[in-house]
Amino acid sequence: MFKYTWDFAPTLHFLGYPLRIYGLIYALCFLIGWQLIDWQVNRGGGEERDTTWLIGLSFFGVWFGGRLGHFLFYETQLFLTDPFILFRLKRGGMASHGSLALLFILLFLFSRIRKTSFIDILDRMTFPTAMGAGAVRIGNLFNSEVVGRLTDGSWGFRFPIYDYGKAQIPLRHPTQIYEALLGFSIFAALLLVERHYHKAGKDRPIGLLTGIAWLSYGVGRFVVEFWKEYQTIDPDAFFTMGQWLSSLPILFGILMLFYSRKGIAARFGS
Repeated sequence: MFKYTWDFAPTLHFLGYPLRIYGLIYALCFLIGWQLIDWQVNRGGGEERDTTWLIGLSFFGVWFGGRLGHFLFYETQLFLTDPFILFRLKRGGMASHGSLALLFILLFLFSRIRKTSFIDILDRMTFPTAMGAGAVRIGNLFNSEVVGRLTDGSWGFRFPIYDYGKAQIPLRHPTQIYEALLGFSIFAALLLVERHYHKAGKDRPIGLLTGIAWLSYGVGRFVVEFWKEYQTIDPDAFFTMGQWLSSLPILFGILMLFYSRKGIAARFGS
């Protein structure tokens, strides 16, 4: 069976300066996300300033929401005793559910200010969100973080940096790769749906992309959590913290697919 030792250093050196691979991936996501948002804003007949606002809100929502979510969900006591740990960049910690939650709120406020459909904005933001969700897990892989649980020993990845100091480095599930594939697969599915309606010359049902993205991500995250290392909740608990948090995207995704099918989302999100 396949066994691999992942011992890549998380830092590159360019002209004598250290560069974190995670940060480079984040910057690349920002640039690709800008193009994806601009593409969707143009498709929706929006203005150039809408692209600027949306990319700014996305960057802030993903970063600050991810940081806040991590310490609220997974290191609550540390956050309550030292709230400023959010801004200590050398101290890692990002939670995708926190990013989604804050981005959701910011996009809703933006839709109210611009007097446009909130659900339509969510639809158009699914592309950069799915791409970013996949790419950030590649960054986690290079950081040797967000690792999986131990496998049966016949296959898996070894993470010497994560399991530093252990006499024998165990084999683990590479859950970073699982979640990266989840994000990229959702992105590909969204492109196929968008292409289908564009080629058919039909208007895409509002809420459809949101429903597909949120439901797929929620279900995917729920499943991957069975192989991810335990966080916060006792290992004997029926569900992990990540699974409880994933229930909200699942429910919202189902709701959006229902609204999209019934043609209610256009009225709900206007």
